Amino acid sequence: MPAATRMGPPGHPPLNPGRAVCSFVSPVAGAAGPGDGGRWRLAARFLLARAVSPVGEVPVPPSPLLPASPSTAPIAGLFWVVTAIAALVFLGVEAGFLWAAYRYHQRRHPVPAQFTGNARLEIAWTILPALVMVLLFVLTVQTYTTLRPIFASEPASSLLITGEGRQWVWLFRYPDGRQLVNELRLPRGEAVVLRLRAPDVIHAFAVPQLVPKRDLIPGRVTEIRFTPTVAGVYYGMCAEFCGLAHAQMLLTVYVMEPADYQAWLQSAPSGR
Repeated sequence: MPAATRMGPPGHPPLNPGRAVCSFVSPVAGAAGPGDGGRWRLAARFLLARAVSPVGEVPVPPSPLLPASPSTAPIAGLFWVVTAIAALVFLGVEAGFLWAAYRYHQRRHPVPAQFTGNARLEIAWTILPALVMVLLFVLTVQTYTTLRPIFASEPASSLLITGEGRQWVWLFRYPDGRQLVNELRLPRGEAVVLRLRAPDVIHAFAVPQLVPKRDLIPGRVTEIRFTPTVAGVYYGMCAEFCGLAHAQMLLTVYVMEPADYQAWLQSAPSGR
């Protein structure tokens, strides 16, 4: 496999400018195999390339708790509800500890009470956690039923983009023939359908603020539907370990106002 330079997100330097991400040596061609240090030399080359070349980084860690599409808002809402319930449980348990420590302090009760059990207490601490689990189950099912129509139905009018994730780059093709590398430009408020492939190994498309993680499996087409509702710059990555340069497989998504998106379509050459 020939050496290649992978490009990082826009505004960042190439992942390894002027250098290969990794030099692969074919055992068939008589290269050194695992028994004579071939793997160690391969790892040394990769680490040397990383040491002497800047790597593109995501300036702001993407968070699913800052949703920018209907595909992620219910998940963020469920997280905050679960967090609130967990906080109430934590505060209740800690309050019980503090009350017991004060109420039954050694100064008030030098000789502790002797008993073998408390049926009411045991029933209570069995029923209450069960009710909490039932509540969490109901909330999770409600979130799932909210998201399922979004992922299952294709809007009548949508922007269809095809592409692929391969070691270690994202490629996207628009309906007019233009191609983008490690970058997506989308209009705010318009439904988007991504049809992605993985020609080599398993990858995962993840832009946490716009769409939950979706696996790309070789031999299959993964269809991802979402509608960005907030203009801005969002960062994504491959969320499935896919090889030596997995951490460098980043992408940037620009959600633009419709007028700005149309201006970009007219200014940028198609078919590139």
